[in-house]
Amino acid sequence: MARFQADTHIHAPPEEVFAWHEAPRALGRLIPRFEPVQVEQAPPSLRDGSVAILRIPAAPGITLRWVAEHRAYDPPRSFVDAQRSGPFKSWIHTHSISPADDGGSTLTDSIEYEPPLGPLGRAFGAPIVRKKLTRMFAYRHAITREDIALNQRLALTPTKNAGRVLITGARGTIGRVVCDLLENAGFEVTRLVRRETRAPNEAAWDPISGTVQDGALDSAAALIHLAGEPVLKGRLTPARLEEVRRSRVEGTRTLVRAMQQCDTPPAVFACASATGAYGSPGDADLTESAPFGDGPIGTLCRE
Repeated sequence: MARFQADTHIHAPPEEVFAWHEAPRALGRLIPRFEPVQVEQAPPSLRDGSVAILRIPAAPGITLRWVAEHRAYDPPRSFVDAQRSGPFKSWIHTHSISPADDGGSTLTDSIEYEPPLGPLGRAFGAPIVRKKLTRMFAYRHAITREDIALNQRLALTPTKNAGRVLITGARGTIGRVVCDLLENAGFEVTRLVRRETRAPNEAAWDPISGTVQDGALDSAAALIHLAGEPVLKGRLTPARLEEVRRSRVEGTRTLVRAMQQCDTPPAVFACASATGAYGSPGDADLTESAPFGDGPIGTLCRE
């Protein structure tokens, strides 16, 4: 049986660290974006018997399901998830949180695992798994520390409704991360979708026809606009550039017009377009007040 352990210090008491792990989107926050893993089913809680299901690409056209069951629920000290079925012969992951002398906590992830394929897996698979775990838990611990620090700065808790935030492009690379971050911090997130709505947390909009569902933007804490044709999707020919421009400029115009018609518009409007907006400034530090570059992406973002 192979063993792995990672520790990190967090400037928050164990109760706060445990509560962060219990938030509904914690699992989504903990999966590194460099791992092609999808959450099929997030656990409803960390209590004994609750189940998480992940989907892991194993080969082109082949996906493995990893089913993990929670055990030994002991707030705010520890909980365990153990593989019920999946890629390993066995996997037991213990999450421990202990008080530190400075009033913070030490978060310890201990894993006992056995790779598949018997002696062959132990000889060749174990070093590969350890390398991946080292990288993965460096990411997980950084996310946990930063999320909790953000929640402390903004006085947010996962159990307190912090307000409603609307997001376009919620299924995109940035959008998925932002949704998990905000929902884990206690915000109610409404996804603006360009199709018929299928869930209570969705509202319809159409940047081409210039419409937004009636009442969707009223009294929201914020509107975050991330939608638009991807810049890096194929060669940026003049025709593609015009497609990207139209999707982003018309989409932004649609949202601004809808906000102007609200009795109580969103308190904050954030719009992300492309880091290429600033051109190639070398090692210079950049903020939102930095000048636009002269290239096509800078021109697009200016529009």
